[in-house]
Amino acid sequence: MLHNSYIYSWRIVPNTVQYYYEKSYILKTLDGKYPYWKWHDKLDNSISVKIDTRIDRLEEGNYGDFKRIDNELSELRFKIGKGYRVYFTEFDDYIVIILAGGDKSTQQKDIIKANEYIKDIQERYKNG
Repeated sequence: MLHNSYIYSWRIVPNTVQYYYEKSYILKTLDGKYPYWKWHDKLDNSISVKIDTRIDRLEEGNYGDFKRIDNELSELRFKIGKGYRVYFTEFDDYIVIILAGGDKSTQQKDIIKANEYIKDIQERYKNG
């Protein structure tokens, strides 16, 4: 169940995220798009179910196979298919924001984009 502290944290940054998982949020860009869903919706159902299950475990504190890219960005690594990745950050010590997804072949481009999303979130937070 989503705690009120999670909800109130995000009221400071309107239109930044979409609640989807129990304790995770999906980034919504300024133009109203959801990059993660754009990627996720193209996946084969058997792959998307495994990724969703992994995000459920992440919410319980079980990060599994993940790598910190830098101080703000991390990636969940999947040893299925093309070597799928899901990029996330933890904001306000409570919320995991699912920034983007990709595979090993798009990793460098995805990391650059995910870092741009983090800067956007921080800017919107700063500007209230």
